[in-house]
Amino acid sequence: MRAAVIRQAGGTPAVEQFADPRPGPGLSVGTLVAAALNPLDVLIVNDQLPFRPLQPPCVAGYEAVVQLVDGTRWYLGGPPAPYGTLAELVPVPDSAGFGVPADVDPGLAAALGVAGLVGWVSLDYRAHLQAGETVLVLGAGGTAGQLALQSARILGAGRVVGAARGQALGQVAALGADAVVDLASGQATGAGQATDAGQATGAGQALDAGLATGAGQATGAGQATGAGQALDAGLAAAAPGGYDVIVDFLWGAPAPYAMNHANVGARYIQAGSAAGPTAAITASAIRNKLLTVIGQGTVGTPADVRRAAYAQLMRHAADGKFTLDLERTRLADISQTWERLKAGSPRKLVVTP
Repeated sequence: MRAAVIRQAGGTPAVEQFADPRPGPGLSVGTLVAAALNPLDVLIVNDQLPFRPLQPPCVAGYEAVVQLVDGTRWYLGGPPAPYGTLAELVPVPDSAGFGVPADVDPGLAAALGVAGLVGWVSLDYRAHLQAGETVLVLGAGGTAGQLALQSARILGAGRVVGAARGQALGQVAALGADAVVDLASGQATGAGQATDAGQATGAGQALDAGLATGAGQATGAGQATGAGQALDAGLAAAAPGGYDVIVDFLWGAPAPYAMNHANVGARYIQAGSAAGPTAAITASAIRNKLLTVIGQGTVGTPADVRRAAYAQLMRHAADGKFTLDLERTRLADISQTWERLKAGSPRKLVVTP
């Protein structure tokens, strides 16, 4: 079969012939319909994830929708090594597949796996979001953040605020956020007003510099009180009543400011660290607010929880409640697509055979 093969850690996958996976007891083989690409794929190829050690030569790709011989479609994350999802044929353990309805776009179904589950599980299973509560999504401009915004609305949030930057501000507003906070300038606007985002000056540029240095390292310009105060004020203006649930894909410099506006008894779900691996959190920020801080990761989520959550995502996707900007590419072009993934594509990359 044709497959995107990795020969060494950190390499770029290239299309080569690779041994076909064989069906066996408890194992089916499906044909690729659509594979979604994530930063997770790059981490795996760089051999940076202990739960999935790289074993080259192997096939790249963590998640996909495949079709079995009976015509049914299934979502799969993490096929057994040395196989991945970026191949014409993908092995599917019977216990691992999640059903995909025929009326759901397979590209969207693949994209709702890693990126969709993190937000849904964070809000529903970890935070136990209640109807009418106020939700803040830090890092709402990425795929996972956009899906978390939509999930919060579906799950009954009363007010949804997205924090993003640049071109993503318009997307966040279009997805129905009640307010959008510009991470660059700290400005908070109503959903229909987030237009010329990313044109921050002064304090906004200082904040940008601080975020780029990583968590807890925002020294010099990035640590200036003007920058911090701008973001702090923006988060306050976006939700004067505070936040009941915060889903954080950034961590780093923005995290302390988000905690400033958490309500007493709020739940803070730590789901990513795009702004840095550490944050300067004071003990009082957690203690005085009775704040619950919970980590959310794929590995630590029970399989039955992920299966049930994915079924809910599929149900709402079939009803047209999830929107995502997909860019479909071909398996033959994976080497070029991979470089765009590493550079940070503004659209969700989906690979078809």
